[in-house]
Amino acid sequence: MKARLQFRNQAGFTLIELLVVISVIGILVGLILPAVQRVEKAATSMAEIPRLEGLAIQIHQFNKAIESNAQSFIMSAATDAEAANDSDTAEVNLGALKYFCDADTNLIGLQNQVNGLLDAKGDKADLRSFRDESSDEQRLLTETKDALEKELPAAQKLAELLRTKAGSLCSSTIP
Repeated sequence: MKARLQFRNQAGFTLIELLVVISVIGILVGLILPAVQRVEKAATSMAEIPRLEGLAIQIHQFNKAIESNAQSFIMSAATDAEAANDSDTAEVNLGALKYFCDADTNLIGLQNQVNGLLDAKGDKADLRSFRDESSDEQRLLTETKDALEKELPAAQKLAELLRTKAGSLCSSTIP
């Protein structure tokens, strides 16, 4: 989605406001990426356990989408800035940010799945053989839970910023 933004004599963003918002978005995306890498590492280990493989695949897909959309936005912002030939108007490609409109909700869904598996393990913790076999699972789920919790605040802040500042970009993704 390309948005044509005019900055003079209009109630929308000024050029400075737009640059600030894009900078904040860039910073938030930058904060998400290290957390994504931690989650990715935990998911890679989870994929080796057949019972956790499905969840690991979901986490890999979610993280891959975050990384590719973040890279796409950063590249398009740089390209759009280079192509701007008028200080009064600019076209900014916001399409790559659409994924982040509900990324926080998707992330919470993944957290709920991990928490559900951890809760199920807690219910069976009194069985010695189960505990011995699943200590790796428990550790990996706990690592994944911790990594997802570190990723969530930046995803929530980015989604909130997009919902409030990006106009109609997020309207179709929020119920």
